[in-house]
Amino acid sequence: MSLCFLHVQWVETHPQCDRMRLGDMQAKPHQRITKYPLLLKAVLKTTQDPDVQLGLRGMVRNVYMSKGILRDFLNYTNIAIIDIRKVKTSSVFVSRFL
Repeated sequence: MSLCFLHVQWVETHPQCDRMRLGDMQAKPHQRITKYPLLLKAVLKTTQDPDVQLGLRGMVRNVYMSKGILRDFLNYTNIAIIDIRKVKTSSVFVSRFL
């Protein structure tokens, strides 16, 4: 087994993870971060101070950049998990014929 696969198994069985799978753990922050721009824009609409508005616009921009980085990370992680499953499946398949 690969070190990465063993680490994923360890993380998924760790008590602080509440028995969540890796995919579940990745989904929670992603679901939250999609709501931040909506919240910040709502605050921006009711804010009168130009300095605070500027700061809020910067926050919205940073959240959108973070969403892109997170999306790229999730894509990379999903590909790695698929590769791990392929290796595991192929090793099971090969072991049946040996």
